[in-house]
Amino acid sequence: MKIYQFTKEESSAIQRLALDDALSVATVTFQRAKGVGKAYAYECSDIGAFQALVESTLQRKESVGKLVNQAMRDGTLQEAVSSEACAAS
Repeated sequence: MKIYQFTKEESSAIQRLALDDALSVATVTFQRAKGVGKAYAYECSDIGAFQALVESTLQRKESVGKLVNQAMRDGTLQEAVSSEACAAS
């Protein structure tokens, strides 16, 4: 499992991103005004490719929130049916 943590200065949208290749699940915790955000689990058929996208986005100092948003819209990340995936991350 690879975990990325972001301060509000680093990402205004994403607080934490956990990529679990064993479960093919990406758990996204969104930033909230009051501190602790809510975590959402998304299924990802190619978690390795998505992790490579996250890494290259970070290296280019581009928006991880924009990447996650695009991945949700294009189907790379699909909302997980089971809430167990969120608890596991």
